[in-house]
Amino acid sequence: MSVDTERAAHTRMEEQSRTSQKYLLLQVWCGLLTVSMVTMGAFLTTLKPKSAEDGMYGVKPVSISPADDAIQEHLKAPGRSLSFIEVTPSLDGPFWEENLKSDFSTLSLLNNSIYSTRKSHYFVYAQVTFRKDDNSPNKSVILIRNASPWKKLRVLAEARPSAGGLVWMGRIIVLAVNDSISLKITGHNEKENTFWGAYQLQ
Repeated sequence: MSVDTERAAHTRMEEQSRTSQKYLLLQVWCGLLTVSMVTMGAFLTTLKPKSAEDGMYGVKPVSISPADDAIQEHLKAPGRSLSFIEVTPSLDGPFWEENLKSDFSTLSLLNNSIYSTRKSHYFVYAQVTFRKDDNSPNKSVILIRNASPWKKLRVLAEARPSAGGLVWMGRIIVLAVNDSISLKITGHNEKENTFWGAYQLQ
């Protein structure tokens, strides 16, 4: 093998290494942006005026017709805000526990699955960070819609970790009443850097 051939092969390897590092950085950046947007949206849906009687800036809303009051009461009723839930691994075992949840949520955690009590579109997301000492080639993260008497189990998304051991996934799905989803992780993950959840879109 000539010196030129060796240099060309070495240059190609360096370019591939730089490209994979840029791709990993892009994946992490997109994951952080998505988590930020979901968190901001969840926070904004829970904001309320200082007083239930006052509107924005402390100004009481002017009622144009008697129907306006009925519409405002309907919008303030439980279950009218968009629901969200985020779960994290329990430190006591292989269980999930609620980390964040909206008031009057249509989503709940039961038997390590997130259940829906209202048909709607949801953005489901997950971040799993695998331990660096886990050298298993079979590491994976699978988002599943659980089986029910009227539906079969269905794989909604599947991902394998990048070179840094990070998996980020997100998907918009429709959940019907009593549908449930779960996250199956194969491999040893860092519990403090692992979470998943769902955010109602409409």
